Amino acid sequence: TPMIDGRTTYNGYIITKKDSGIEKLSDLKNKHFGYVDVNSASGYLYARHLMKLDGEDPDKNFTKASFMRNHDNVIKGVLAGELDAGATYNEAIDSLREKGFPTENLKIIKSIENIPKDSIAASPRISDDLIEKLRDSFTSFKSSDDFSTPIQGFKECKDENYNVVREIM
Repeated sequence: TPMIDGRTTYNGYIITKKDSGIEKLSDLKNKHFGYVDVNSASGYLYARHLMKLDGEDPDKNFTKASFMRNHDNVIKGVLAGELDAGATYNEAIDSLREKGFPTENLKIIKSIENIPKDSIAASPRISDDLIEKLRDSFTSFKSSDDFSTPIQGFKECKDENYNVVREIM
């Protein structure tokens, strides 16, 4: 799994604008909410899980729910006032901040900690020898000035690291 900022996990957020008057998830009733897409962990799955844990119904609470296709669009939609709130993650906010977007105008109203990053997996049909060579290649990788990437390296992970995702699904 990739390491970014020394971590193999990231944090999911439900965000709004600081001046929105929205302080908690129950304040999202009858609002326009932005998801990334149904295949996004922090941009859909975890956000819905947080709402359900808070006693809110993500299928009925909003006057409108939009799928914005990517995290940048969710954040930009909230900043522009096109969305009342949305689901995203910490690295997307950091990336837009570095590009000059006014992310200081965002407010996190709910967060979830330590979502495991995507894994690189191999088919069981691949030989153990090739899997070991691939694993060694990835885990020995160090970021380079030859290309731009936030990935600092890779760390071996175990299948059970993703049980938290399975439980929520």
